[in-house]
Amino acid sequence: MSTAKSVELLKRQHALEHTISECALFYPVLSLPTEIISEVFVHCLVHKPNHFGSFIPFTNLAPFLLLRVCRKWRAIAIATPRLWQSLRLDFYAIPLRFFDAENFESFIGDWVARARSLPLSLELRGSTKSEEQGKRVLSTLFNHLAPWLERLKLDTSFAFYDQISPTFPILRQLSLGIRYDYEDEHDYQDPPDNPIKTFSAAPLLQEVCLLSSDALPQYFALPWDMLKVLSAEGLDTTAAVEVLRVSPSLIRCQCTLLETFGTQNNIAPFSHPTLKTFDIEILNTDYTLFETLAFPNLETLIIRYIRSRDMDHPHIIRFVSQLAPSLREFSAPTVTLSLLQTLHTSSCTYRVPTSSRNS
Repeated sequence: MSTAKSVELLKRQHALEHTISECALFYPVLSLPTEIISEVFVHCLVHKPNHFGSFIPFTNLAPFLLLRVCRKWRAIAIATPRLWQSLRLDFYAIPLRFFDAENFESFIGDWVARARSLPLSLELRGSTKSEEQGKRVLSTLFNHLAPWLERLKLDTSFAFYDQISPTFPILRQLSLGIRYDYEDEHDYQDPPDNPIKTFSAAPLLQEVCLLSSDALPQYFALPWDMLKVLSAEGLDTTAAVEVLRVSPSLIRCQCTLLETFGTQNNIAPFSHPTLKTFDIEILNTDYTLFETLAFPNLETLIIRYIRSRDMDHPHIIRFVSQLAPSLREFSAPTVTLSLLQTLHTSSCTYRVPTSSRNS
């Protein structure tokens, strides 16, 4: 190639590089201050930073998508702690090789380093046929994240807890479910012989949600006496009364009563001193609960499901009558004349309950 042609090509290259440089200088996003770009990145998250986000690692969503655009964006994303406050893992949605020891340890270490000691939200769901792998994953998560966990949701196997007993100094919300490997019909596990103590050292814990009928209160050693909010699925009358008895500080309680065989008798009456809201779904015809409990300071009673003809059951009429002096709001699918007469002297407002407890 002649010298003249080489010089001409070099000039064209410099001109092209100059054009690209000029375009970059005036590209709006690249001209913004780093602090503003960082704030824009946070708004790219599917969920708020302190809530459970999309399952990881999905590289087509923030925060991982932001790491793949350019070096500047990658550096800003890594240096924005709020992008890394929420971690959501699923044994079913993520290839199991992701959970291999060295790879997973490195991933969690990078994650907590990027979050820079901000309060974290963690969700783990699903099960794996390897009990050893499940225990190791849970142990790795707690070893790295326990000091910074504010919200924790676990829907996994009993067996994975093993004897793990970390300290959760800032944990405030805990959701627990029991998940099996549904591809294996023999995967069902017996309940633990002794209460699981994994979450007993959580001095700030105030809210607990038991996600399934397999995750019963008696299976977990929790600081029950400190709880303010409790949600529990699949209880019988005895379990419902007992969990209220051991949780004297509760302000709000949601529970679902399942079908039981026969009426449960010999349950000692119990009066809960602090409960303000009682939200109950009744999937049985045993109304012993209403005969057993008293809530002298209750302000809101929500009955989500009950047979219409049973709203006149003597236990229910008596229960509502005792609540009348303090009750401010009463919700039920239907209301009878007897109930209206019971409440007519109170300042209670009647409402039809919403279809969802999250509405």
